[in-house]
Amino acid sequence: MLGLPDLMNWRKAYENVVRGGEQASPSGVEAAPERAPRPAIEVPPSDPGAGAADPESPVHVREKRPHAVIFPATRDAVEVRAVPKSAASTAAIEAALRRSVVFEALTSEQAAAVAASMSAAAVAEGEAVITQGDASDAFYVVETGNFEIEIDGAVVATAGPESSFGELGLIMNRPRAATVRATEDSACWAMDVHLFRHMLASSSATRLGDATRDLGDVDILRGLPDRFLYKLATHTYMESYDAGDRIIAKGSIGDKFYMLKSGAVKCANIGSDDGPLRDVALQRGAHFGERAFTDDRPRACDVFATEPCEVLVLAGADFKDLLGGSLGDVLDRKHALNIALSIPGLDLAPEKVDVIYGLFEAVAYEAGEEILEDLGDPAAFLLITGGEVEVCGGGRPSRKASRGDHLGTSHLPYVDSPVRRRSPTNKAWEQAVDLAGVVVEPESPTRTLDGGKRRATAATAVTLLRLDLEAARDAVVGAEAVPEPEMPVAPGELRVGRTLGTGTFGRVKLAFGGDGRPYALKMLLKEAMIATDQTAAVLHERDVLRKTRHPFVLELHGVFHSRDVCYFLLEFVPGGELFSHIQDRGMAFEEARFLAAHVLDALDHVHAQGVVYRDLKPENILIDARGYARVVDFGFAKVLPADAMTYTILGTPEYLSPECVLGQGYRSDVDLWAFGVLVYEMLRGRSPFCPPNPDDTMAVFRLITAAKVRIPPSMDAGAAALVTAVLRRDRRKRLGDQNGAPDIKASAVFSFLNGDWAALRAKDIPAPHVPDLNGDGDASKFDTYPEDMAITPYDGDQTLFLEFGAGIVDDPVDCA
Repeated sequence: MLGLPDLMNWRKAYENVVRGGEQASPSGVEAAPERAPRPAIEVPPSDPGAGAADPESPVHVREKRPHAVIFPATRDAVEVRAVPKSAASTAAIEAALRRSVVFEALTSEQAAAVAASMSAAAVAEGEAVITQGDASDAFYVVETGNFEIEIDGAVVATAGPESSFGELGLIMNRPRAATVRATEDSACWAMDVHLFRHMLASSSATRLGDATRDLGDVDILRGLPDRFLYKLATHTYMESYDAGDRIIAKGSIGDKFYMLKSGAVKCANIGSDDGPLRDVALQRGAHFGERAFTDDRPRACDVFATEPCEVLVLAGADFKDLLGGSLGDVLDRKHALNIALSIPGLDLAPEKVDVIYGLFEAVAYEAGEEILEDLGDPAAFLLITGGEVEVCGGGRPSRKASRGDHLGTSHLPYVDSPVRRRSPTNKAWEQAVDLAGVVVEPESPTRTLDGGKRRATAATAVTLLRLDLEAARDAVVGAEAVPEPEMPVAPGELRVGRTLGTGTFGRVKLAFGGDGRPYALKMLLKEAMIATDQTAAVLHERDVLRKTRHPFVLELHGVFHSRDVCYFLLEFVPGGELFSHIQDRGMAFEEARFLAAHVLDALDHVHAQGVVYRDLKPENILIDARGYARVVDFGFAKVLPADAMTYTILGTPEYLSPECVLGQGYRSDVDLWAFGVLVYEMLRGRSPFCPPNPDDTMAVFRLITAAKVRIPPSMDAGAAALVTAVLRRDRRKRLGDQNGAPDIKASAVFSFLNGDWAALRAKDIPAPHVPDLNGDGDASKFDTYPEDMAITPYDGDQTLFLEFGAGIVDDPVDCA
């Protein structure tokens, strides 16, 4: 019989390895006779959230979580081919897949493709199909035979037909933590991990690409910028119908738009009851249900499936939320964009056209309010969508403008000018005449002939689409370039002190300039980066840090490199990691919301630069001497186009989003999910997806994919509402899905700012907690580490690093 310590150790090993490292499915797996029964901490299928730790239990001390996974995108071409197998084998494989958290979100088409591509693996009695310590290379489903699962030579479980193991290897690039050995001649079906990731990413990307093109072919959506079509495509989903099923009921309120992907349908009972029109047959490629985009009028006919069919569905509510209104609003935006593009002298690349479209803002004015002070020098371009505007002044007759008319075209051509001045004289262009009758002359662009200003005022209640010209210019040309600052200290003047933190390729040390100013010096070993093919990553991290300068993002002062090491000279933030503050003393709501505001504002800025951060956690947030936060470590960050997703699984397990775990692709929404986890952890000391055994990674993933967040009654109501809204299983329904971080900024949690985020950035708001420090160079808030860092000499090709910084310099003097 096992004693309590032995039982606890075995529980931890079993859950971490058998249910995590070498997954054993509920069906066909039983505990080894001489061992205790399977631990009760397994999450039962009927209640995926049951395994979460009690949210009201005392805050516990946990270990730091290292950088994790964890699965890189497949770079090389992968051949996908079907492997012949019997119907019974296919059914057994698909049954096993349905019991796996990794496969639960697959479409029927994806599941069939995975089952078809699995290859046969015959395993002789006594042979190990998986060996502890080896690389994770495949996932297995047992068809016949039996296996024992061993940890350090001890059998902890057995697996029989229709069970599976190796599931965690499909997500995390970790060594096998157990050996799986056949106890008789057995047969398995194997899925290569690289093939699986490739198939998942490829099928998801193909589906999104097809949906984007299909939406672009819809008459009423044709001409909508690609970025917005792609955004709509991410919210489409498939529905299947059998022959005879009614898809749309006549008289019902239209709330869905359909695109026919396979099969056929008919539109019946069209028109009034006393004079219906003949039925209309629709084939693959057709679409129906456009009223979901327009208004709440009842459907005009029935739509029946005449054979089994699949339709791609877009909810009308999603259309309105994502594009900022009904179809009429979208058409107004398209009209405004087309007018802007027709102005002589404005020549935009296609991707910049998408940007301009997104910058139009719906605004309203009451009668008598001034809209534009000077039409000769307007700050905005306007399209009137409702009401009347009076244009007067300047010694000219007044006139009225109404729906469909536009104002403020005179300075549109400067939007793509590299010179930052609101004057058309900076660029050669033809004369433009707006509704005010103002002919803009290069010599006098802001005045009418008598020297007076021509202005626009609301004659009635007015609605407009407004394009701020300065914002448009910043988006098209880019904000005025900030020159790269010179390094405040020469490498040779640095004196390197104690270690502040360690990482995969090196460590971060405290360093001092000749004037005593402290810095954080990040040291990355060239030999280690070459060995893991990560030389491009160091350039990428440098570029991202330069691109994302912000008060709440760690400041990069400069970079340099020696023969063996690449160095980042960074701002030293002495207050230590947020992780330590949470674990050492807990965190009151007032402090948590204060620091959360910094992180959210930083994410908002980072996302605006087209960057996805991908590694948010308390360990990557530092507190400065005034109690303000910095987001640090951009080694996992990625520049991502607005109309693209990425499929690499990386980050820290408890902070991964469901779509990241399941390989469905993600964008900046992955950071907003992690932000919700962070808020919860700041208030509770643990993530909402922490199982009773924190080392059980598969239990973490099951909790994440179930997304059942248990909110303790003691949590602040506003914080509870924010966490619940951000951590929804369906990303289409999450707070932040429409407009990103600005949606979350509107939460009641941040009402203490009264909307003044600029005051926060200026650090004009007193921090609820200020670290107790002894001078600028005090590093006492950081953990201690051994100082015996071995620098492996790098004798390879230095040209690989020449782009990182200027010529090679000597290593700074280490005084640790």
